[in-house]
Amino acid sequence: MGRKKIDLKRIECSKERSDKYSKRKNGLLKKAQEIEVLCNIDIALIIFSPKNKANIYHSGSFGKILEKFCKVSLQEREDRRAYTIKTLKKILSMNNTENSTENVHIFHEGGEVIQDDNKITKLRELKELIVEKKLIYRDWKYPEEVNDLNRVNIMENYLISFLSHIGNIIKIKTQEEQQNLI
Repeated sequence: MGRKKIDLKRIECSKERSDKYSKRKNGLLKKAQEIEVLCNIDIALIIFSPKNKANIYHSGSFGKILEKFCKVSLQEREDRRAYTIKTLKKILSMNNTENSTENVHIFHEGGEVIQDDNKITKLRELKELIVEKKLIYRDWKYPEEVNDLNRVNIMENYLISFLSHIGNIIKIKTQEEQQNLI
């Protein structure tokens, strides 16, 4: 007897949803532990229950994992996030699980209805990026009010990449000037 495919949609009954969450959470934690041992990796999971209670699983020191994450550049994080979304879409389509976009309507400011899955995903990504950039700009405007180490690390990484970019521009300009002198 094989496994039965289920429709991926929200469970309306709160008791059923809570039961399903508990079973799925335990399975997810078991898989996290397996991949940690098999691949010798650091892993951190933060899961919020239907009742909005946080569950945290981590291998080793959670602080060290967060520190390692903060050292990854913002661009690399965005690239990994996009890759993960792309991989999840492939998995969903390979399992013939329809993510019924026919019934999904997202409106943007112009009032136009967007039904194309790629456009919906891109729109969501852009909205998330705007929110993140607004937070970063707010931090730059009032740096003395930044209390979050992650925000400070993001600002530091941005400054480092910006200074590197300026250094590259200076090198290019210097090389161009040297070539013009020859």
